[in-house]
Amino acid sequence: MRVEVKQFIEAHQRWLEELLREGVERGELVLIHSPKSLSRVIFNSLQGSLLIRRSTEDVSQLKETIDAMRKLVESESSIQQTR
Repeated sequence: MRVEVKQFIEAHQRWLEELLREGVERGELVLIHSPKSLSRVIFNSLQGSLLIRRSTEDVSQLKETIDAMRKLVESESSIQQTR
């Protein structure tokens, strides 16, 4: 099971990394962190929030995490565009 979990994590982080990279290439995103680093932050934050939601049945933290991730990507783009 450990191998499958590792493969799941790596596949989803690569997918997010590619989405971020494509956004940069199309000029939709300007990131101050690497797509790889940001993909890990997004993935790990969402996974942690999902675990908390399942454990506590409190969806509010998941919603807050999603909102924060959106703002992080938006702020990274706006910070670079104003420089």
